[in-house]
Amino acid sequence: MKTRIDRVNLLVDAGRLPEANALAVRAWAESGDGPARLPAAPEAQFHRMVLRNNMADHAWGQRRLDDAERWFREAAEIGERLTAGDQALPQHRATYCGVLNNLGRLALVRGDSMRPTRPCGPPGTLRPLLAGPNRPAAGWRRGRTLAKLARVA
Repeated sequence: MKTRIDRVNLLVDAGRLPEANALAVRAWAESGDGPARLPAAPEAQFHRMVLRNNMADHAWGQRRLDDAERWFREAAEIGERLTAGDQALPQHRATYCGVLNNLGRLALVRGDSMRPTRPCGPPGTLRPLLAGPNRPAAGWRRGRTLAKLARVA
């Protein structure tokens, strides 16, 4: 999966967007279903989160904002599951923070009106994520809030 993610990024950098999009979509499909399906292990799911975040970022760059939002949200869901337990790795938390920040920036660019879709969780939910030397920046907290919101027509 890491090799495919790197190849997609190289294709985007080279301006070969249709080829990059096709490879990313194929990698996503194969990692979730079929014989190449990735295990539920945290490291495998981490790479799925990275791939989906990158796909969203590339879609944003191509002005496909609906795809970008949907894919950032999917990456955020994976990140939320990865960081839910006490054993979450700092790399997983940091990448999840980046995904949430991307989602928040996209919402700001779109100028969307937002409303909560579900509660953010019981008091203290964020405390384990904000503790320690890997404490995320304020942008992450904004993204975390926006990830719990949905666009309103």
